[in-house]
Amino acid sequence: MMKKMKLIELVLLLAGCFQLVTWSSAQAVEYIQMDIEDLRAEVKKLNIGFGDYKLSHKLTDAQKVISQKNPVRGKSYKGTYKFRDQDINIVVEKETDLILALFVENDNATKKQFRELISTLMMEFEEPTTMAHDQLIYWAYNGDGLIGQELYDAMRKENELNILATVKFSSKVHISDMTRKEKDKKTVDTEEKASEKADNAAKEEQKNSIYCIVSSPPLLSRYIAEHK
Repeated sequence: MMKKMKLIELVLLLAGCFQLVTWSSAQAVEYIQMDIEDLRAEVKKLNIGFGDYKLSHKLTDAQKVISQKNPVRGKSYKGTYKFRDQDINIVVEKETDLILALFVENDNATKKQFRELISTLMMEFEEPTTMAHDQLIYWAYNGDGLIGQELYDAMRKENELNILATVKFSSKVHISDMTRKEKDKKTVDTEEKASEKADNAAKEEQKNSIYCIVSSPPLLSRYIAEHK
């Protein structure tokens, strides 16, 4: 019995140590202080992005051709250029052709478009780290990969957030309003029901402004600081 108790205590102790190591390893490196080449390499290892466009990866020859055909004019960071591939906007460092950020925006998204993007994000990035105000979905990464809700909350509580990269989705309209489906009611077609059906159709066509960006805050900060 004593041996069994000691074995259980040992297992619990090892589990606690493992949790501590997992947290401390995530905190061991202050990403903002890393050499920029090492920082780029860390971000690249995460392999996150949209489709074949991955953060901190170099553009392929095929992607370069697309960038030349579909440039996005307007304001951009110094030393960068921007282009569009279908609905994806890509921000690239001119000198290296490395991807600095990717974003999708739609100022007039229908509920169908909203749901499709949410579905794509969930499949691509899995369970989000956290959500806020029914208008923000947030995925946070450190060198070990996606940070879970519990670890994120613990780091935040201790004021020790050290984030390598993020995926941020924001919605002007509450997410619950855009994902709620109106119920179909099989009833007689009266004027009252016809009016209700029209109201439901109008709600279904409700437009929304949505935005999603994949980036590395410490890498962007370092880049901007070095290109003032």
